[in-house]
Amino acid sequence: MPSFPASPTTRVGAVLGALHFCAAAVLCSHSAPAIPQLSPAGQTIVVRGNGDLGVPRLRQGFVHGIDYEKGNDYSRTIALVSALKPMVWRFSSYGNVYGFVVGEARLPQTLGTQTVVVLQDLFNMRYGSDVGVRRVCLLRQKNCFSSYAAFKKAWMDVVNESLRTDAEKRLTIDYVDVFAEPDYGSGKLNVTLEQLGDIFKATHDALRQYRPDVKIGAPSISSFSADHLKRLLRFVVENSLRLDAVSWHEFNAPETLPSHVGEIREFIRSQPRLCNPRCPEIHINEYASEDQQNPGYGVGWLYYLEKAGVDHASRACWDLPTGSTCWAGFNGMLAQDNVTPLPLYWVYKAYADMSNARRVSTESSLPQTVAVAARDESRGELRILAGKYGQKGASGRVTMEVRDFRTSAESVIAEVSRIPDGVQSLPAPPSPVTQSIPVQNDSFSIVIPEFRDGDAYSVTVRLRVPR
Repeated sequence: MPSFPASPTTRVGAVLGALHFCAAAVLCSHSAPAIPQLSPAGQTIVVRGNGDLGVPRLRQGFVHGIDYEKGNDYSRTIALVSALKPMVWRFSSYGNVYGFVVGEARLPQTLGTQTVVVLQDLFNMRYGSDVGVRRVCLLRQKNCFSSYAAFKKAWMDVVNESLRTDAEKRLTIDYVDVFAEPDYGSGKLNVTLEQLGDIFKATHDALRQYRPDVKIGAPSISSFSADHLKRLLRFVVENSLRLDAVSWHEFNAPETLPSHVGEIREFIRSQPRLCNPRCPEIHINEYASEDQQNPGYGVGWLYYLEKAGVDHASRACWDLPTGSTCWAGFNGMLAQDNVTPLPLYWVYKAYADMSNARRVSTESSLPQTVAVAARDESRGELRILAGKYGQKGASGRVTMEVRDFRTSAESVIAEVSRIPDGVQSLPAPPSPVTQSIPVQNDSFSIVIPEFRDGDAYSVTVRLRVPR
């Protein structure tokens, strides 16, 4: 039986998973040496107009998000969700989300949205949560198996049934996540590390035999663990498997992402046999912070996901006092009616509006005040999406310094829209405040006098005709 390489310094835990909560814990700094460190009361974001980073490769999307019922009118919901340009959608059979994404909204057909199905979700739907091999099982206890052989048979029955359904219905599936957080909570699989390796390989081999075109992702653990991820990658190499995406969840501070992703990319480079034929992608297949619907955090996540070079990212869904965002509300974008935008929606709408524009580099005086910026030469626009988060409610002046803009214009027009923190509905996009700003030496500044912690700002800069 193949097994994951053991670690002598850590407790052997589950190495494969994907679906709700947890947290990582390494804090990294993202301050630029050219910018002085300022107090929270006065901060600076520098946007470098000539710092071309190219078109982003991040495919941003959702997890579950709706309890779909065929026959209902979803036209308004589809229009709202399509405007966010989701590039990936991750689901199981819960609520027939597949029927909405592929059948009703036709997102793969119209937007090129890639679909990800989670196999362990299907297994848990049948056998319950906290499933595993135990010494004593009660009569009719579905989540308990008296032997690993019985557990593996049940697991592979679900896998093979899924493959049969896939073949019969010709489902549109791009990626398969094998597990769903077996290292934590309700998804935990109470089997040994060796046994997890065995069922991963068996699942991998079945998928490769019957769906050679589908891409396989793992381990989808509940939080970043370099030890767990590296053990899986060694296992893949030692057993001559093909892993298309290495995946995990992130629920801590967004600024920890670049160091996490960098460590795993460096390890992949040290194992050339992993690139078979391409190196595994990086999937942060569930992410959010404890304040899930906070616009400032939303910008922070998008900024650091791009900075880290992540390939796929799906917002997590949560059970909140206002209701579950897993089965209504699209991970905090909409109210429970699925047609009323919340403030976070407008963050992701502004981000979607930048999807085809070339990114320009930004730097900030604090790692929790950041901006994504893009220059659209065809429209003569510079777009900036800025956010402040994790600063204990502090508000203060933020100056966005746009440098090296390279224009002959004497002034520009800036339309500045505040996206406020809160869970109140915001049915229409925030009304912009228009400013005429002089340009000197190809540079100009946009000042937000009271940028509140948790808020976001969407800025569109348009060139004025020179005198």
